Amino acid sequence: MPSLVIGSTSQLARYFPRDFVRISSRDMDLDSLSEQEWDEVYICFGEARTYMASSDSPEVERMFHDTNVVKTIEVIDALHSVCRKIVCYSTAELWNATSGPVAPSDPYTFHENHYTKSKNSISLLLRDKVKYPKVTVAYPFNFNSIHRSSEYLFGKIFRSIVTESPVTIGDVDYYREILHPTMVVKATLDSMKNDPLGTDIVIGSGRLIHVGDFIRKLYLRFGMDMDKMAVRDRNSPPPPSIYRKSLFYSHRHDDRFSEEALTNLLVYELSTFKEFSI
Repeated sequence: MPSLVIGSTSQLARYFPRDFVRISSRDMDLDSLSEQEWDEVYICFGEARTYMASSDSPEVERMFHDTNVVKTIEVIDALHSVCRKIVCYSTAELWNATSGPVAPSDPYTFHENHYTKSKNSISLLLRDKVKYPKVTVAYPFNFNSIHRSSEYLFGKIFRSIVTESPVTIGDVDYYREILHPTMVVKATLDSMKNDPLGTDIVIGSGRLIHVGDFIRKLYLRFGMDMDKMAVRDRNSPPPPSIYRKSLFYSHRHDDRFSEEALTNLLVYELSTFKEFSI
């Protein structure tokens, strides 16, 4: 049976094996999809534009809820009986108000915005393994690739490196877990192969990275000076206090997802992208 990835334009979808079927969440026909059998279904779509998540607009709040909760449940309910396993991607940000290691069974403690509220709602629903025994909730930490939108910090940095053009950024003096989508997909596939049905997983390296230092090292790998290429906007607000006060990371320490491995993956991607952009 084939495996299905829903959300073909997402970062993650680009890193699944080539023989997986990919479809857009906007174009999917659930009636048609439910007429055939699937091995594994990966739900990668979702409203994730976190730069919009603090908006006071009721329309924005409804957009996050409709996509991340209502539409997700519709997909799961439609396909649950015609597949062997389902993975729904949530976020490790559901623990961003705590410090220390986090595991899937830990109570959520997070700073509320439309994004985290919607992910909290869907994740709580899917923790019910009596109703959703086939569903694994995956909680990845922040992941970045050349497909990251330029509205985000790393999207700006990657485009700066590729185009060799300066960008303006905010304060990057804080720590985070940082991954590449390849790592998230690998951890997910490993879990699908080895863990019992419906086992929820936190996907991370188990280590924190200083964001500013990491960006500086990335520029250096391309012979660039961060102080010249990534200009600090002194008028921009500081990073959210959650990243200064809440040092949260995966309960599992995975050597495969080290800072060196992350750097090498990004350097390879950026080098290849630069080569084909010339």
